[in-house]
Amino acid sequence: MTAPTMLPVRYREASDDAPLDRLCELVTEVFGGPVGGCGGGAEGLSDDQRTALRALAAVVADELELRDSDAARLVARDRQRRLLRLAETVQDDLAPALPQPPGMTIAAYGRPAPGEPVGGDFYDAFPLAPGSWGLFLGDVTGKGPRAAALTALSRYTLRTTAILDRDPASTLRDLNTVLLSHATSGDDWLPLCTVAYAQVRPPTRAGGAARIGVACAGHPPPLVIRPGRLARRVECLGMVPGVRADPEYRPSEVDLNPGDALVFYTDGFTDAHRQHGYRLEIDGLRVGLSGLADTSATAIVDRLANLLGDGPEATRDDATALVLSVPATPAAG
Repeated sequence: MTAPTMLPVRYREASDDAPLDRLCELVTEVFGGPVGGCGGGAEGLSDDQRTALRALAAVVADELELRDSDAARLVARDRQRRLLRLAETVQDDLAPALPQPPGMTIAAYGRPAPGEPVGGDFYDAFPLAPGSWGLFLGDVTGKGPRAAALTALSRYTLRTTAILDRDPASTLRDLNTVLLSHATSGDDWLPLCTVAYAQVRPPTRAGGAARIGVACAGHPPPLVIRPGRLARRVECLGMVPGVRADPEYRPSEVDLNPGDALVFYTDGFTDAHRQHGYRLEIDGLRVGLSGLADTSATAIVDRLANLLGDGPEATRDDATALVLSVPATPAAG
């Protein structure tokens, strides 16, 4: 039996300049018997019959090529659909229910880019040693299944190494090692993401402060929110993981007193467009989160959603935030 993928090529050749005897063989093959005088071979064909048979071969070639291209599109579409289902499953796992450290509150907000059911942002919070918690927010470049695969790799690496490491900078260095190995292993995609990682020590007594160690790998530094004051950036610098072998990460320590909060965010917020087309940027985000009467994690998440607005052009990228707060001490009397 003639291989289906070879038929268009054979008929295309026959329609051009193949010997007429070969043309007759092909026509007889496809129709299961002699057609148009081919029963006696090419010698018995008139000029009109020869022209008609070459035209027939061209039509058959066109039809077979069309069928092959339609089949290829269907295969590609089915494969993309399967990959998308896989990516959505991974994404569901990458937006987990958040635990609440003692004496603290964690809340998250996420809005995928328009037209993108699967985003590239990820976060998690989890207990480490007694009295210590890990927390991270990351942003993977690109969209779709490949971004989801890199997201899963980054998340699981962070969770695993955070249990073993004593400080945030060490955790990010371990992530860098893993992503760098993938970047140089001959894979057809380059791991590239940004991450902010924090090690949290909750308050040990009522009215006490939480201590947070923070390190950033190419990620926007988090904002400290204090009642009645302008939101300020945490100074933590570090390059994107997976690019060079010996990156430097400079962690910072932050104390959160009752009523304070720490806001981690992706650049979907700072790149967001407000009314009249101007970008929110870091200064707009700082001002928008300053002077809040309620600095609880849930209230800050609501404020972040309001800052983005509801228009379809508000943000062209995923916008995700993770907020950690220490509840305010109730007023006496």
